[in-house]
Amino acid sequence: MKEERSFAGQALKHADPDRYFASLVLRKTARPPVQVLWAFAAETAHIRDRVSEPGPGEIRLQYWLD
Repeated sequence: MKEERSFAGQALKHADPDRYFASLVLRKTARPPVQVLWAFAAETAHIRDRVSEPGPGEIRLQYWLD
């Protein structure tokens, strides 16, 4: 579970650095869930720009469900 949170933090740092740095002021117990939520929001916001057809977009969203 810790690896997934670390991955979400790195994904957030890459996709939305402003929110990543804002999350660093949160308590350590609150930080991972917020980073996961913000990483999800950043990913879903960028899917439309990254794919040209619905299929690949659905695959990207399926990752978050798994």
